[in-house]
Amino acid sequence: MIELFTFRQMLVSIVILVCSCILILALESMLTPDYKKRQRNLHKEINNSLSTCWQTEEFEVKEECTPCTEFEKVSGNIPACAQSGFKELISCKSSGKYYRSCDRVPWIEERNFWIFEGTMLAVGFLSAATVILRQKQLDRKMIERIQKQVSAGV
Repeated sequence: MIELFTFRQMLVSIVILVCSCILILALESMLTPDYKKRQRNLHKEINNSLSTCWQTEEFEVKEECTPCTEFEKVSGNIPACAQSGFKELISCKSSGKYYRSCDRVPWIEERNFWIFEGTMLAVGFLSAATVILRQKQLDRKMIERIQKQVSAGV
């Protein structure tokens, strides 16, 4: 496939690809929210809320971090859901039970990791198979050319 393009065409396509990668990275960095800024805002919101017993007294986590339902997000009954979309049930020693906001659900992160790994494995196998098939085609063409040259008596 690469033998079909001239040096100039390959050089232009490489420059276009590099420029598009740089443009995409710049756009992504501008459009995605800054993680540290979001963390600071999250802490400000938590500090301003009325139920911050976990910062001043001992607490126990009763329910691990779980995603909020759409109803919980929209209704606003659980303020922690409005902040990050995830909630964690804690029990403070003297204040009682409260929901607090949390950032990541461990099992969702692990699931996403394994989906990514599986996808990359499939892409790797597909790429290897494509390379092997292309190499066989090129080898076959080279053998045909050599046979033509030998039969022509060169």
